[in-house]
Amino acid sequence: MYLSFYMWAIGQALLIDNWLAGPFGIVAFAAIYLFRVDREEQQLVEVFGDEYVKYQEVTGRLLPKLIKR
Repeated sequence: MYLSFYMWAIGQALLIDNWLAGPFGIVAFAAIYLFRVDREEQQLVEVFGDEYVKYQEVTGRLLPKLIKR
């Protein structure tokens, strides 16, 4: 979901003729992402416990991990 929002913000910045409004979408997304994702993941750990921690080890935040350790 967050990757799709990021791609949308980049597309908007490239398509909008306004030099202020276009890049603002990227900045707005970055602020939302930085302040929200850590809190969301903590809530998921509280709800799902060790099962979610194991899921985090094999899954990336924005893109899938291609190499598993």
